[in-house]
Amino acid sequence: MSVSTLAKPTCNRSQVGARTLPVAGIIPFSATDWPGNITITIFTQGCPLRCVYCHNPSLQAFGAGSHDFAEALALAVDRRSLIDGVVISGGEPTAVPGLADAIAAVHETTGLPVGLHTCG
Repeated sequence: MSVSTLAKPTCNRSQVGARTLPVAGIIPFSATDWPGNITITIFTQGCPLRCVYCHNPSLQAFGAGSHDFAEALALAVDRRSLIDGVVISGGEPTAVPGLADAIAAVHETTGLPVGLHTCG
């Protein structure tokens, strides 16, 4: 078999790495997570801090999350003409695997800017 007869991959490298992002929730339309913009907001599962004032205490425990990143990405692709960007929040997105690949996958696939909410 020659290389030319091999099937092309269905997703790029960043989409494969992004699959490890533990997605705890998805807000399909948000007017509050990025001032002046309509976004899809993706919440990650896990945060090393235990702030008493945390607005998402159910997202503090690390785990797999209840959604697949592919679900969030498909929603962003489907709604890209209706939204201004994608926000990744948490939990603490910088403390979970797959964040850099998820940001790249969203931008490469949709052309939309990505906002990041962190605890720092």
